[in-house]
Amino acid sequence: MYLSKPLHGKMYPHIFARFHNINLNLSLTYPIGSSLFGTFKGFSFDRSANVRSEQITSFAADTCSTSLIRDFVTLLSHSPAISALWITLDIVAWATYRSHAGEEIQCLLQKTANMKAAEIWLECGVLDPLKELTNVECAILNVRCPTEGCFATLQPEYAAIAEKLEEDIESGGSMD
Repeated sequence: MYLSKPLHGKMYPHIFARFHNINLNLSLTYPIGSSLFGTFKGFSFDRSANVRSEQITSFAADTCSTSLIRDFVTLLSHSPAISALWITLDIVAWATYRSHAGEEIQCLLQKTANMKAAEIWLECGVLDPLKELTNVECAILNVRCPTEGCFATLQPEYAAIAEKLEEDIESGGSMD
């Protein structure tokens, strides 16, 4: 019926193709030790609450190596029309601080680590396969703060990336 390789999982493409409103909630937790994609050990903060650049590079490389989004796009491409595609990034990336910081500081560092992980997801291009979709009328991308249970306000540069991605998805891959 489809000219693509068999897709493993609980949803067959011909069943999935009947949906018109899709909600993708990427609720990912990167534990200390090994993660979904590799050996990400969390973000470590220095005394100035900065993340080491090699950790960011490692996390971005691990994130971009996943086929999760490409596989999702393959499923969505079989649908004749999608009225709305909601994408919510809800990412927990464990934070460690090499000091006896108080609970309030640890909470703030955890929130910072989660936002940094979401920013990397936006910046590294792992969501770019969504731009290839030609059947989405409306795309909405949000970042949720898992520690507070509410939607986060992105820094302007990342808000611009998210907005551009929404526009590219809605334009059916015709924009660069």
